[in-house]
Amino acid sequence: MLGKWGGGRVALITAGLLLWDGFGAVGQAAQRAGPRAARPMSIELPFSLVDNRVFLRVRVNGQGPLEFVLDTGAGDGSSVSMTTFRRLGLPNEGSDYVTGAGAAKAQVVKSHANSLRVGTTELGPVPLMAIPLQDMINAIGFEKFDGILGDALFNRFVVTIDFNRNRINLDDPEAYRPPAGAIIVPITSYNHLVPMYDGAVDGIPGKFLIDLGDRSSLTLFRPFWSAHGLNKTGVLAMTGIGIGGPIRGVVTRVGALTLGTVQVTQPVTRLVLQKPSAIDDHVIAGSVGTGILKRFQVTFDYRHGRMILMPGASAGRPDLYDRAGIWLGRAGHELKVLDVTPGGPAEAAGIKPGDVVVSVDGTAAADVNLPALRDRLTMLSVGSVALGVDEAGHRSVRRLVLRDLIPPAH
Repeated sequence: MLGKWGGGRVALITAGLLLWDGFGAVGQAAQRAGPRAARPMSIELPFSLVDNRVFLRVRVNGQGPLEFVLDTGAGDGSSVSMTTFRRLGLPNEGSDYVTGAGAAKAQVVKSHANSLRVGTTELGPVPLMAIPLQDMINAIGFEKFDGILGDALFNRFVVTIDFNRNRINLDDPEAYRPPAGAIIVPITSYNHLVPMYDGAVDGIPGKFLIDLGDRSSLTLFRPFWSAHGLNKTGVLAMTGIGIGGPIRGVVTRVGALTLGTVQVTQPVTRLVLQKPSAIDDHVIAGSVGTGILKRFQVTFDYRHGRMILMPGASAGRPDLYDRAGIWLGRAGHELKVLDVTPGGPAEAAGIKPGDVVVSVDGTAAADVNLPALRDRLTMLSVGSVALGVDEAGHRSVRRLVLRDLIPPAH
């Protein structure tokens, strides 16, 4: 699960995006030297939810705006893509390798920023790590993804994410008071990197990470699900992509996840298969991602060791999953089939991994918003989708008749 920096510093990348823990003298000095921002009573910021990730606008060394994912799994530092690192002319302070949610290692560059500003709030100086994000950007279809922001924000403020309004509030930890009727979930810090709580799946207790950078609902790590016989009937699929490559697993449902005093019923659950990786861990049962967190107005109060939940507009809605049995990624002006679920609608229509898709329902592939299409393919109201496929210069239209691929848990 753990990769190491030179000098014994530890890096950890989860099922979502990235966790890490500083990286030597420059990064540590930058953290110590960073001025503490003057804390007004409350700051409100807009955000965009793209592919179940919270994107904030950020300026680094006065340049931007840049689009950063807000991630409770990002640990002490912030990260930028290699493209952003080069565009901003950030200093190269050495390199190392990290192990991620995928099976392979990735090379990263250590750096820092003198200024990192969110709205009118200055968070710098901060250590930075430049990471190879292009494969992830292509596979998910982000139009813009410049970096990742973690504890530089969460350690300084109480952070409230209102998914109904697409707004984030930053509050003074000493002045913040939870709203009446809120659900308080005690949290601790796993390896000083990521919030963790004591919960249960189908009554089986375990420790669960809270990973805002994870697009999925519930992820169970192999040691936990195999030890407790949770290898349920489901579908074998590519469930996402992280540092080090695709994340494969069996996608199924469990009966209920215990989150504080809340029971989240029938969540879509991925049972991670590959190892070794950062998500093959014997201490942690699994992780809770944004697919579940967005059901609530969620507040992270690291100072007082708690997560505060207020039910949101989608709290009672069913947790939906891809009904097409396909994962499409961006390949220039076209789309490429990265994965096909055995026995699913895409396979039945003759779609194969590696196929090139040039249109979706008559819209040219270059104009297709992949995260929006991925959402559409989960909707019960959508009966079918027509993919224009190019096979060695021969184009044909394949119609996928959508259907539910994951039965209810019993």
